[in-house]
Amino acid sequence: MTTTKPKDVLTTGDVSRLCNVAPRTVTKWFDSGQLRGYLIPGSRDRRIPLSQLIRFLRQNNMPVSHLSTGLLRILIIDSDQHRNEYIVQSLGNDGMYLIRTAESLFEAGIASSGFNPNLIFINITLEDADIKSLCQDIHRIDQFANTRIIAVIPPLRPGEIDAIKALGFDDCLPEPFTLTNFIECVSENISIL
Repeated sequence: MTTTKPKDVLTTGDVSRLCNVAPRTVTKWFDSGQLRGYLIPGSRDRRIPLSQLIRFLRQNNMPVSHLSTGLLRILIIDSDQHRNEYIVQSLGNDGMYLIRTAESLFEAGIASSGFNPNLIFINITLEDADIKSLCQDIHRIDQFANTRIIAVIPPLRPGEIDAIKALGFDDCLPEPFTLTNFIECVSENISIL
């Protein structure tokens, strides 16, 4: 039995088949800016990242369950096992998220293999973390080109948050946080992808 790797970038034809609409409808969504993507240089061909299709479907209250790849992939790197389990139990069965957790950077390397997370949450207080190098290394890997990296941080002052972002993080989630805070952070960052 063979399995195919889910596509991360779709053509307008792919989107029209997945959404059961005419290709012209997808083109209108794209050209109006409702469905984000990019044009192939020197061509009129449009490409839509899967994350943008998922964002568009959710914004318009359209189902994503028919997409075999419709789950938002989240990797959480945090030594707080209880919090990791709580997030997985709370969000893992709702049909929107596929969540993997790791309690160390070594485990994170194994967990991310073939997973291609859309979002990576990293607790910056991990003992084995060289945060600056970690962000640079993640951004260098092609498969993580569109992955957003969020720092889970202790309570800091605004200037300190800017310093954390300067290390290569796309966003910060201050501790202590609630499940609602976590979901809001996910929503804000997936809309940027």
